[in-house]
Amino acid sequence: MHWLDATNGLGAGAFWFSFEDIHSGGYIIDTLTGALLGTQAMALPLEQKLTLVTKKLREHPFRIVWDNFESASGIPGTEVSALLSGADRQLLKQFLAGLLGGQTKIIITSRAPEKWLTDQECYRLPLAGLQGEELWQYCDAVVSDLKLALDRQNEDYRALLDRLEGKPLAVRVILLRLTERPAKALLTELDENFQVRYGDQGRERIQATLAIFEKGLDRAFEPVLRLLWLNEHYADAGLISAMLKQTGETAPIAECFSALKSAGLCLAVGNNFHQIHPALRNLLIRPHQVRKEEQRAFVDMMDDLADAYAPKELHEQRLPITGLL
Repeated sequence: MHWLDATNGLGAGAFWFSFEDIHSGGYIIDTLTGALLGTQAMALPLEQKLTLVTKKLREHPFRIVWDNFESASGIPGTEVSALLSGADRQLLKQFLAGLLGGQTKIIITSRAPEKWLTDQECYRLPLAGLQGEELWQYCDAVVSDLKLALDRQNEDYRALLDRLEGKPLAVRVILLRLTERPAKALLTELDENFQVRYGDQGRERIQATLAIFEKGLDRAFEPVLRLLWLNEHYADAGLISAMLKQTGETAPIAECFSALKSAGLCLAVGNNFHQIHPALRNLLIRPHQVRKEEQRAFVDMMDDLADAYAPKELHEQRLPITGLL
């Protein structure tokens, strides 16, 4: 989107929706109605708003992003559950169908194939991994902090990158293990994980790669990791510290977050807040089952936060996180 903006490719304007927090298809239509037709039009019946918004978008070249769209229908066998009902998904299908042949384009990003959308409603464009010189430059950037250098002629390195299919997250977490294990040993472990545990699907292969990274984490991080997977989207290191005190446990919190940040699995956004990569929670659920006392500490802390922020205005409630982004 930044590139489109810099090259005047956004047309009449752009809208970004993250489906991680959207529980209604009508929210999409209402937001577009308010922005394109004015707030007074939001009082109209849903079907009428849908018709008017569709007409406006067909006539003008807007760019709309539906990010993290896997949350709409969920991914079976993972932590991603469906946030939209069947009726809400049908509304989105109707919306997409109405835009066919118009000037507006919707870009959908998802970790799932979204088979409930037909080929007419959604043209699928698989994203390939990094290749050639681009891949090697990325690898050099990753290992530079480790004071390592990759030999491009080394067959073990080449085979290792070939197994990872150029996927940046997978490449990053595996290369971080080079300080502990040689490339040949990591290659063997990858092959075993791919064949025995996860099969050959792209998403499962990434999870298998992340599992190898998880095995290399300091076991002293265990209490932090158990509490971390209870959080969704964001985590506050200060709150996790308070939860650990309530349970009587200790752990190197800063070091744990530092390791996860190095692997690209979380991003510091200020004031102890960290944005969590969607793949992290699914990675932690299996090997880090939360204890009852930890779950109680988490619930108590969230209750206290809710009590503290409930009387505030909506913009003040959102400020602790959104104000940092």
